[in-house]
Amino acid sequence: MRSFGKIHREGQPVLPIDQTWLTLMLKERPSGITGSCAYKSELFAEETMTQWMEGYAAILASAVANPDKSLMRLLGRRAA
Repeated sequence: MRSFGKIHREGQPVLPIDQTWLTLMLKERPSGITGSCAYKSELFAEETMTQWMEGYAAILASAVANPDKSLMRLLGRRAA
């Protein structure tokens, strides 16, 4: 893991990244992969985080079931 430092988008000021906005931790155990997610509730709604984590879990399950598929295909997107 490495720091993103500062993010800059054209026409916007440079903003420091607070790495505690959103944290996802995964750990491999004999019974499988477990994880936890921490986030600032002032920035993210609980429903949004639940949807993100369910989506992430679905992508991981799909990747395990289809290890040869590209990430784009796992996400159900076509190349532009």
